[in-house]
Amino acid sequence: MRIGSGTSQQENKLELTEEERREAVANVEKIEAKALSEEVMKNNSTYRVLIVDDNDGALDTMQINLRNIGIDKVTRTTNPVEALEMIKSNDSFDILITDYLMTPINGDELVSEIRKTNFSLFIIIVTGYSDRKPPLETVASLNIQGYCQKTDKMDELNVWIQSGIKSIEQNKRIRQLYAEAKSYSEEVEKLHSELEHNYYEVIDTLRKVVDAKDTYTRGHADRVAMFSVYLGKQINLSEEMLKALKIGGLFHDIGKIGIRDEILKKETQLTNEEYEHIKKHALIGHSLIYNNKMFDKVVPAIRNHHERYDGNGYPDRLSGENIPLIARIVAIADAFDAMTSRRNYNDPKTFINAKEELKKNASTQFDTILVDKFIEAFNSNQKQIEEEITKIANENLLNDQLSLHKVI
Repeated sequence: MRIGSGTSQQENKLELTEEERREAVANVEKIEAKALSEEVMKNNSTYRVLIVDDNDGALDTMQINLRNIGIDKVTRTTNPVEALEMIKSNDSFDILITDYLMTPINGDELVSEIRKTNFSLFIIIVTGYSDRKPPLETVASLNIQGYCQKTDKMDELNVWIQSGIKSIEQNKRIRQLYAEAKSYSEEVEKLHSELEHNYYEVIDTLRKVVDAKDTYTRGHADRVAMFSVYLGKQINLSEEMLKALKIGGLFHDIGKIGIRDEILKKETQLTNEEYEHIKKHALIGHSLIYNNKMFDKVVPAIRNHHERYDGNGYPDRLSGENIPLIARIVAIADAFDAMTSRRNYNDPKTFINAKEELKKNASTQFDTILVDKFIEAFNSNQKQIEEEITKIANENLLNDQLSLHKVI
């Protein structure tokens, strides 16, 4: 490990050697391999999973993976029509993992038939083709909880499986609470809280999948949430709005789940066509969360955080105070973190330079008053902010993120 030289002691930054970086990555992989405790493995063994794919080899791979995470109650078939009959005659399956492109019917057609009678089955669709996937409208209308591509590594699929198990456990608890809430009004409040938490965890799973797609942005959402809350406190927002800011900051980029990997990870300048594609993440994110009334206050942070104060942003070309306050706040936090983080297309700016850039773009890209308040909040809390950045890096098991920020 070495300390970079600079013009002042404050400009020195912690850097990892390439060997230390490789060792850190290896350690992370070891930690992830051990992440499933014996208790979790034992719990997983109680769930029944049906896997459907017209390729026996793919079924073999999925079944081995399921056994590796403690799930051995696995039923498999290469025929989606047979799978439908199994589900109709046997209501004990907890999770369905199905291929998208199959014969004689595709995965979305299978799910459409299932949803006519079964609304509780947790469904994950997988596909081997990045350009052939169910439309977002289909995913939403059929209540398909998970979608991922087939890869040699099962990390993304396993995230969805564990999300499914959590959802099933929470729904069991929720049904139990419904029964108890008939006599105890306080249990109704607890139920609402658990419903909100359940939905929060499902959306947070999407955020983690986005992080897994692009390691450069890992921790970005946590920092945007942090910066947003500091600005919210500076302008004396209510606790309810601060909570909405935190959630909005965490989830502002969940729409990138629908953006192609090769564009997210591209190291050169995007073409016009690619840029138009990546702009769709705001609308995709909106479609994932807008129909849940518990998160009404959060929706504008997801849909409108790329609007500009002068009206030249997207997707709605809103201007001035027509842009919801939560979106104007998250826009500043998002831009500041993007400028001070290393990305695949630029080196990080110092905090001082990033603040100057915000001032330069006040009244055109950003709300001038909010920029001033953000800088006040940052200057008043810089030491604590730097500590929280370090904490976020550690919590994400990416200590090498310490070298991605220039601390002034």
